[in-house]
Amino acid sequence: MKVLLLANHLRPGGIATYIVNLGQGLERKGVEVIVASRGGEETKRIKTHFFIPLKTKFIFSPRLSMSYLQLRSLVQEKKIDLVHANTRITQFLAFLLNKSTGIKRVCGFHGFYRPHFFRRLIKLGGDLNIAVSEEVKRHLVADLGFNPASIRVVPSGIDIERWARKEDKALAQKRLGLEGYPLVGIVARLAPEKQHLLLIEAFSLLLSAYPGAKLVIAGRGREEEKIRREIKKRSLKDKVYILSDISAEDVLESLDIFVLPSLKEGFGLSVLEAQAKGVAVVCSCVGGLKDIVRQRENGVFFYENHPQALKDAILELLQNKDFCEKIKAKAKVILKERFSHLKMAELTLSVYNEILAKQEGS
Repeated sequence: MKVLLLANHLRPGGIATYIVNLGQGLERKGVEVIVASRGGEETKRIKTHFFIPLKTKFIFSPRLSMSYLQLRSLVQEKKIDLVHANTRITQFLAFLLNKSTGIKRVCGFHGFYRPHFFRRLIKLGGDLNIAVSEEVKRHLVADLGFNPASIRVVPSGIDIERWARKEDKALAQKRLGLEGYPLVGIVARLAPEKQHLLLIEAFSLLLSAYPGAKLVIAGRGREEEKIRREIKKRSLKDKVYILSDISAEDVLESLDIFVLPSLKEGFGLSVLEAQAKGVAVVCSCVGGLKDIVRQRENGVFFYENHPQALKDAILELLQNKDFCEKIKAKAKVILKERFSHLKMAELTLSVYNEILAKQEGS
């Protein structure tokens, strides 16, 4: 089987990580994978990448014509069996390819989308659609009008061996200049829905019990200035660090507790990555996080969207070492069972086969 995976770009982020993990997993299953995008840092982890000049987010832009023509030639020359598109713009390209070549298509949905009239009218679904969590499936059906029978839920997965801890935590902290206990952290884009300000407030409460604690905020985004102002307002300059140029892997290597207090989350790959590193996880009980975390089994939810509730959840893990170790051990078991990139590839391949079997049957 030859599969074409489409994305706007392969700069670091959720969809790029998904493409890399899925592509590598599918190749392990004997699938020939070609990835097409306008490139980015993650292309170095792609075996076969095809450049397309995707420099627009508007589906009716004339700029798409060159990408479409290049992809049509690729599909025909390489005899691609199926295209898997993962963004709205590439889903439109997949639609055009289907109309001109008859190629079957899967459309992947990774989060929540504004349910405006235009999006409901032009859904850009595929022969089958993949939602990365049950909550994303619910959103597609309830808010965007998708037929539930067209959706298969396939959780994202990671290369667990790649993310396994590679050095002693204390050494990792020293290397990054982040020595302190406990070291609490978040790896996420700096956006309002990630609730960095709530985490900072909860952390300030935590300092009364752990005055040597430090908070690491890793990521980039439009909220950075607001976050910096909050740090300054609370006089936490020597306690809270914003890291923009350090890899997620290096940050997670050094943490004692990983926190993701999101208001909404399509899935939550960073939670899996933290768990693979052996870091205990605290997160909000929303979206795809509910598919990953089992309360007090492989992580801890905080249910009230309040800094005190978040602080208490972190504190419970810090003050009960046996409980914390049990959480981390169980997280690794569940990771291997449900969230490896090989498991994701296996389930995705079953969706591909379902589509191609229908094609042969017709």
